[in-house]
Amino acid sequence: MDVHVIIDKIPFNAAVENPSRERIPLPPPGKKFHIFFSYRDVPRDKLWVKKLIDKLETEYGYICCDHERDFLPGTKIMDNIKDGVMNSEKVVVVFSKESIDSYYVSLEAPIAYQQSLEKRKNLLIPVLLDDCDVPEEYKLLTYIDAREGVEETTWWPKLMKSIESTG
Repeated sequence: MDVHVIIDKIPFNAAVENPSRERIPLPPPGKKFHIFFSYRDVPRDKLWVKKLIDKLETEYGYICCDHERDFLPGTKIMDNIKDGVMNSEKVVVVFSKESIDSYYVSLEAPIAYQQSLEKRKNLLIPVLLDDCDVPEEYKLLTYIDAREGVEETTWWPKLMKSIESTG
């Protein structure tokens, strides 16, 4: 069955059907988002993440948390970060030359890592966007290589498998 929808008209928690996949269920009870994105708000990283969020939401029906859109104005930034990370099933941390120096990424990634350890689940999905000095505590994690020159057809299936994994 083909389903055609206009994204602007979808209620916040509605799932979108992807013709090549089964329907993405809503996040489980107690969660608002499928995926939280941790990245530095610089033009290149921001554009890459925005394209990724757009594809995940429009083509796959995932509900993503992006600080520009989903953080509640008037709320302390740290409270918004905790709320976003704690209310997401997965956290994609984008490592780039710029993000490794980001104060906010340095707050978001450890919260996600701690949640992974406490829940004994792989919640953190590190993505390498540039050659950079990944923080020591994340060097032991397998990352998705999305650096320039690596074809999307190589890293996209790994990203999707990571998002879809439950353990």
